[in-house]
Amino acid sequence: MLTLALMTLRTRWTAFASAFVALALGVGLLATMGLVVAATADDDGRTPLRFADAPMVVRVAPDLRVTSPLSGTNTQELDLVPPLRADLVAGLAAVAPVVADRNFATRLHAPLTGPADRVGHPWSTARYGRYALTAGQEPAGADRVVVGGGDPALTGTVVTVSTPSGPRTYTVSGVTAPVGFEHALFFTDAEAERLSPAVDALIVSGPTAPVRAVLAAEHPGATRVELLTGIARASADPGTLRDHSKMIGTQTLLGVAGGVAAFVAILVVASTFAYAVAQRRRELALLRALGGTPRQLRRLLLAEAAALGLAASVAGSALGVLGGPLLADWLASNDFAPAWFAVRFSPLSIVALLVALLIGWAVALLAVVAASVRAGRIRPIEALHEATVERRSGSRIRSSAGVLVLGCGIAALAGVAGLLPQLAFDLGNIMSFTLLITGGVVLLAPLLARVLAAVLTRPFTLGRGAGAMLVRANTVTAGTRTAATATPVLASVALAACLLGATGSVDAAHTRELRAQASAADFVVVPEGAAGLDRELVDRVRAVPGTDAVALTPTTVYTIPTPRTTALLEGDVVRPYAAQAIDTAGSTALHLSVEAGSMADLRDDTIVVDRGWNRRVGDRIALWRADGSPLSLRVAAVLTEGTGNGGVFLTPTTAGTTRPARMYVALRPGTDRGTAAAALTEAIRGQGAREVTSKDWTTAVQRDIARQNRLGIGLLLTIALVYSGIAIANTLLMATAVRTRELALLRLAGVTRRQVLRLLATEALLITAIGVVLATAATSLVLTGLHAAWGRLVQDAPLILPWTTPAGITAACALIALLSTVLPAQALLRHRPIELAATRE
Repeated sequence: MLTLALMTLRTRWTAFASAFVALALGVGLLATMGLVVAATADDDGRTPLRFADAPMVVRVAPDLRVTSPLSGTNTQELDLVPPLRADLVAGLAAVAPVVADRNFATRLHAPLTGPADRVGHPWSTARYGRYALTAGQEPAGADRVVVGGGDPALTGTVVTVSTPSGPRTYTVSGVTAPVGFEHALFFTDAEAERLSPAVDALIVSGPTAPVRAVLAAEHPGATRVELLTGIARASADPGTLRDHSKMIGTQTLLGVAGGVAAFVAILVVASTFAYAVAQRRRELALLRALGGTPRQLRRLLLAEAAALGLAASVAGSALGVLGGPLLADWLASNDFAPAWFAVRFSPLSIVALLVALLIGWAVALLAVVAASVRAGRIRPIEALHEATVERRSGSRIRSSAGVLVLGCGIAALAGVAGLLPQLAFDLGNIMSFTLLITGGVVLLAPLLARVLAAVLTRPFTLGRGAGAMLVRANTVTAGTRTAATATPVLASVALAACLLGATGSVDAAHTRELRAQASAADFVVVPEGAAGLDRELVDRVRAVPGTDAVALTPTTVYTIPTPRTTALLEGDVVRPYAAQAIDTAGSTALHLSVEAGSMADLRDDTIVVDRGWNRRVGDRIALWRADGSPLSLRVAAVLTEGTGNGGVFLTPTTAGTTRPARMYVALRPGTDRGTAAAALTEAIRGQGAREVTSKDWTTAVQRDIARQNRLGIGLLLTIALVYSGIAIANTLLMATAVRTRELALLRLAGVTRRQVLRLLATEALLITAIGVVLATAATSLVLTGLHAAWGRLVQDAPLILPWTTPAGITAACALIALLSTVLPAQALLRHRPIELAATRE
């Protein structure tokens, strides 16, 4: 049977070319994603940098470990590295020599050469990072600094530095050579301790046994202290800590992209294989007439699929080896991943390639199972019939699966809208709903396509002549071919419309929430760099006459869902929530719509949450701060809207040591705008900040959010469109190649070449239209369900209905369908009708 399968593949290779290309491309996409995901999880191979010469490093692990009743112990990465406790530092100092390391954001002002944003450190830690002076000397007083990687000409220059406590002037006592992994600014140990009292890490020398003994005496809790030696010291490098959150975002994007690739690959490959088997009905009937049993036919098709699947999977894995590094470069260049990110071939990447290969092989076998069952039912007498006419459109198994998948998608959307509406704002969940509903419609495509073809063509066939009737008959009767061509159109257009519509609506809700918060402000003060606003600047802005100001500090809190938030459905695990600390709860510069309670009750022991938390005023919530420290807060107020984008408010005391990211400034009644603006400009002059109008600020934020989303969604849609385009071309090329006798019959009946081409072009456009109609139905279901969920948390929830990109994808699919149909048909029609009729299919 294997020999016969190989002979069939060799002699009828054109019939299998479409399935081979579709499967190879699908495996190539999976392999590409797998290699990049493996690169995010694999060790990047870097040696310790910041602590290259440190014998040992002690720090608090940047993760939160909490044991919950349902899920046991779960871990959540922290946004901030918790500082070491003073008693632990003293205990370690008693058994070994230690050097305290502190990290704090600073900004170096003119005169300047090099980056302005700097990381402040005590000078005693410089030698462990292999900083070497190229000019001057170490700082000898509190008013002296050493610039890392600076111009030697800076030595002796007086510079202004923005510090956590405010701008200060220092004299540059020395300059070091650049190190490549950070831009540092070194202070004396005493000055660094004054600016940042917390100890972020401890460099320890001497034997390890006493150090381990001290750490072993630590009481286990939500956070843990770790001892880093050898290569593990690299995890404490600033680059590692800074890039970790970005890598998490990269993994999320790749997970969604991999889901899209797998979804499109599986559905398109299944449809292509089904059509490849359906068009061989006469051949299979002949084998039955020659004595072949249904079991032998099934074994033949499975053997063909196994051989073809293995070859296509190997080719796809080779494509992944080429595509993985290109995708990694694109992610790094567009700031989705750190600049150093690249695909490195390792045991984990080999595993990723093998998994992609095995998935491709399994997809090929599973895709032909249903078709092989139908092939086994072919009667021998059909070898004498006109076997090119399909007996059925789709199968009961596929239709039942489609109803089941579609029902699960609708039920999931209804459940989220009714019980957990906050989940509808997450991109991963949006993708899951889209894939379920679109997948269900795709599985039902053979049945729906036949019905749609009859409905769409009926108004145009009345009184339009034989050509219109032929288009209708060919499309309706060739259900498998119609479905195989409409499936990639459906998948690409539905994905584009659902993702763009959902993300656009969520972004619009986020932006509207942010704009509403800033609507009472006339100006927004933002830092010029990444260091944030210092305390002195905040005080200067607050002192501007005739204004009311509030400082907002972004932070993160962690909590476990309670029974009221349906923990059994949402998952009893620690979850991060974006929050903001405000230093003046009653400020008129911040506009918040309160549903219950009062913002005036916001104190150090209370919290303000949005409706998405499903809490009442007076409820007590167990939380963890951004650095993992626990606290328990009482709900002081509940806001009317909650998109999960900073609708939680705390006081600066509970938010930690993070510096404010912006200030809202509102003019009091009777204050002259020009006078207040001039006073505000003067107050922040030389402070490393600038003021903008609230409208300009929200517009800039919206533009940045939209840019990142466009790039991410663009990656997903490019994958879907490229794959769908190739699938459409392959299916129609294969379909046209086996319609030689049909074309010959039309020519012998007196139909001209132009009329034949117009007939085929109309069929291609009709099939594209069927795919678009099915995509519109799937999109309507997804966006309607999501909008119902958003409406539970957002008043007058926006609904963005994109049309530009889906219309462009539709046009591209239509063009590909036209070219893939007309060009090969034109080549066939160059032969005389009698020669065409004699052509072997």
